[in-house]
Amino acid sequence: MTGPTFIVPLQVEASAGPQAVHLLAAAWADAAIRRYGEATLLTPSGVFDPTALRTRASGGAGIGAGAARGRSLLKELVPVVVRTTIKDARLPMKAVAFARRAWQEPQPTAFVWQHHQPCALAGLAVARRWRLPLVLHVDAPVVWESGQWGVERPLGAAVERWGEGPVVRQADLITCPSEEVAEALVSRFHVGRDRVLVTPGGVDVHRFTPDGPDVDVGLDVEHVIGWVGSFRRFHGLEHLVRAVAQLRHDGLDVGLLLVGDGQDRPRIEGMLNELAIPAALTGSVPSTDVPAYLRAMDVACVTHPGVGGFHYSPMKLREYMASGVAAVVPAVGELKRLFVDGQDVCSYDPGVDGALVSVLRDVLRDAALRERVAAGGLAKMRREGSWDAQLERVVGRLL
Repeated sequence: MTGPTFIVPLQVEASAGPQAVHLLAAAWADAAIRRYGEATLLTPSGVFDPTALRTRASGGAGIGAGAARGRSLLKELVPVVVRTTIKDARLPMKAVAFARRAWQEPQPTAFVWQHHQPCALAGLAVARRWRLPLVLHVDAPVVWESGQWGVERPLGAAVERWGEGPVVRQADLITCPSEEVAEALVSRFHVGRDRVLVTPGGVDVHRFTPDGPDVDVGLDVEHVIGWVGSFRRFHGLEHLVRAVAQLRHDGLDVGLLLVGDGQDRPRIEGMLNELAIPAALTGSVPSTDVPAYLRAMDVACVTHPGVGGFHYSPMKLREYMASGVAAVVPAVGELKRLFVDGQDVCSYDPGVDGALVSVLRDVLRDAALRERVAAGGLAKMRREGSWDAQLERVVGRLL
């Protein structure tokens, strides 16, 4: 091999809908191929090239509303704390089995990259075998993030101490998406801040562009507001639905294009029907089709539940911007630090009633503002938002 190995210690479940972890790894690997000529993606489901992993992880068939309702019923019957405890108890056995398999794979060069999961030893084992640096990508410390979401983990202290801490402390470089996550890593695992590199989400500027066809989603409205993601309650998608209802009440001819699937989809569909909002819900779509859906949007949103912190770095925001779509985002976390309101995004305060409605109204009514923000976002992504730029930052730290 002539390039790095990217390891994701999670199964790729094609029927589960889009899996952001695997899509993230595929994006990093694509950038590595452009730089090194070759890269390997290793998961418990097999070895992939980026295109194959992206296709499988896109979950084109989706879980569907019926399956979502079935899963929701199952979750109602089995308490979250019980399901979480069972998963935590199984972590060590699954991690050891995957590490043994990874040990037998061909030798990588350059470095080993692994997505962080509790008890995940594969990346460390491969890196130490071939005397290569280990880059550990931590979207968020798992037990810490559970606390952010209010999820009880009876085994949480043990999982953090014995399942997360050892690999985090032995990684040669830790990458993470935001300053909030960097601070959590330093405070909880006592790693030096100089070993943590914040690498905000990126975008493949070769795939996501304003050029090319869009999709006719069948919405007979003047303006299409779009959103891409998994239908999960912590996204606060209901706030966007209510905002669109208010805009229509105010006389704007606007509809919603929602790209994705998930367990919360039946609830959102019920709201759309109750409020009589024209909407197109695509379900899960292959990642190769997403750019065409983005080009069908006049404005694209990042949503927020209105309470709690924000430690994410949304890939979908960069994809909106690289596709030349004006993005509306909450003024929280890294979104407030990295982007300029009125220049490359339009920002709203999610803690203020009516703020989202007000910003959406402004950007829909003011074509010049919409075009300026879209152009500013596109320029920013082409200048500094690519995965290639993020990879160069990592390589620079390893040299």
